[in-house]
Amino acid sequence: MKKMKTTAILLVLGAGLAFAQHAGKHHRGDHHKNHVARIDSIVSLTDQQRTELTEMATEFRKEMKELRSSGERDREAMKALKQEQRAQIEAVLTQEQMEKLKAAHEEAKANKKAMRSEIKQYRKDNIKPTLKAKRQSLEDLLSEDEKATILALRTEVKSLRSADGEDKRHRMTPEQRKEMKAKMDTELKPILEAHKAEMTQIQTDLKPLRDTWKADIQQIKEKYDAPMHHKGGSKRHKKDEMNTMKMYRFLLMKPE
Repeated sequence: MKKMKTTAILLVLGAGLAFAQHAGKHHRGDHHKNHVARIDSIVSLTDQQRTELTEMATEFRKEMKELRSSGERDREAMKALKQEQRAQIEAVLTQEQMEKLKAAHEEAKANKKAMRSEIKQYRKDNIKPTLKAKRQSLEDLLSEDEKATILALRTEVKSLRSADGEDKRHRMTPEQRKEMKAKMDTELKPILEAHKAEMTQIQTDLKPLRDTWKADIQQIKEKYDAPMHHKGGSKRHKKDEMNTMKMYRFLLMKPE
């Protein structure tokens, strides 16, 4: 039987269909087993299909891990591997099963879009005004040279994130991100050091608010049955790096 060509199944094995309400609860453990279980909850796999998909998922994750740990992120090789996996999966499922997955995928997309829209509005109404007010309080303490440095970097970042008027946010290349991080370390870190007391006070003031924002956003995600990500503890230097980047973004924020 001819199989329907769709990318829905690949999204199921990833995180895309985690938003489908009838995909079931999310459990800890081997991720590839959970992904196959999600497919099973939607299309009712046979024992043979379940076994084959589990073996495929295990092998896929093994090969992807090898590619990612090779030292070079070969995007073309990863793309080819995903296409190969998709073809293998389509050969296992029936057309009826693929139709069910496609329907679940469409529902997942709609839920994800609605969730993102609600979170965006929450940030616009609750988070952005507070951060801008705090950023303005710092602006009044900056020297003209510091303001000029921040403005130049803000303009450069904006230009890297956009092209021909189209929003290219989060699409800087790894090389561009690395170069920009190095530039921020050189030009923004001295400003952070010069205003360490003020920045520390701002972070202290924002801490309880950030906890509230995080809890509120988590409630929105739960309403849409978004997956809970259980991550292990981060290494100290990674956490410090994240905090530094958060302060860089705060400095680059356009004040009121």
